[in-house]
Amino acid sequence: FDGAIRSFTDGGRVNNVDLVDMGADGVIVIASDRNDIANAKAQLFRLDTAAATLAPLGTVAVGAGEAYGMCATGRDGTLLIYSPVKEGAIYEQRITLGAAATAETLRTLRVATQPEGCVVDHRDGTLYVGEEDAGIWRFRTGADAGEMVAAIDNRYLVADVEGLGLVPEGATGGWLVASSQGDNAYAVFRLPDMAPLGRFAVVPGTIGGAEETDGLEVIAGDFGPDYPEGLFVAQDGHNQPAAQNFKLVSWAAIKAALGI
Repeated sequence: FDGAIRSFTDGGRVNNVDLVDMGADGVIVIASDRNDIANAKAQLFRLDTAAATLAPLGTVAVGAGEAYGMCATGRDGTLLIYSPVKEGAIYEQRITLGAAATAETLRTLRVATQPEGCVVDHRDGTLYVGEEDAGIWRFRTGADAGEMVAAIDNRYLVADVEGLGLVPEGATGGWLVASSQGDNAYAVFRLPDMAPLGRFAVVPGTIGGAEETDGLEVIAGDFGPDYPEGLFVAQDGHNQPAAQNFKLVSWAAIKAALGI
């Protein structure tokens, strides 16, 4: 939490990243590889959680298009990754871990225009995808077609829709958080009905706020006295004169601000 770099791996032009705890196979990290803008790939690593270092597991081919988004899940011992590409396809692949990782494409889902942020509900495999200029889609497990569950309305969501995060509660409840990049805010929706609960912004305090957020993450749990009920992390895309960075916020503070 001190912001210091623990290790560095040169992946070239990578974009979104996700990780999944696969039990005996370790914590697997997956990054969207856009070094070849015509052919999306995914880089895979195993995270050493004690040393905070990555061991490369190889690169797998995803499909045609420029790699952009990435999310993953590990239900029932199977590692599934989802790769939204700029042209509108979302590739679902089953990853086999071994001496070298391999990928099998199971489904190709589609939205009409450019997607990026995505998140999987690990409880049942439901996939949420942000179509930047349209809104948030939900794809049920095994379904080829999605349903628009939160359209851009310039009230809760202002284009672009970017990063998505999900906090589960119970069997079907919880919250989905989305980056409303167009007005530097974050929208919170109730699961499973996706009713909008409110919005918040990360504003300057002891340090600067967060704007132009692409990726975000939110996770419940005890992360120490500053984050007793969970942690929200937002990529800060407007941090001049310094480089872009990440802002950490207490999930308890966000819930209190929204009254949830």
